[in-house]
Amino acid sequence: MNLIELPKADRLGVGGAALAAWIAFIEHWHEESTMAQIDYPPVQRALDELKRLSADDEARRLAFVRERALRDERSEMRGAKEEGRAEGKLEGRLEGKLEGEIAVLERLLTKRFGPLGADVRARLSAATLEQLDLWADRILEAPTIEAVFNPD
Repeated sequence: MNLIELPKADRLGVGGAALAAWIAFIEHWHEESTMAQIDYPPVQRALDELKRLSADDEARRLAFVRERALRDERSEMRGAKEEGRAEGKLEGRLEGKLEGEIAVLERLLTKRFGPLGADVRARLSAATLEQLDLWADRILEAPTIEAVFNPD
């Protein structure tokens, strides 16, 4: 598979006469002076067909509708990407807040009840922000570490 960067190929004039004619057609089909200089028959037939289609009102209308739909799709994709980035930033901030809450709660639990076991650390890591806030409220009055998590 060959990949051709059309603007660069057009600027550098790469390839043979046929390829150069097609590149010029693709890049400059709307420029009559440039198209008048191309004498490669397949490109001339393509240009004639393009002119014929452009003269047809229905074909022009359909091309306009298609172009507008493509532009709208690009705009929606751009909006979706921006929304995704914003959600990712929000999730990152929430995750950072969650990690911060866990670290503070671990420190407070350790000061109050001594070294934490793996089961307590696992429970903290799996907790929601709401659970962490609730446990942080209970830590001041709970007589044992178990009472922080299960007040009953």
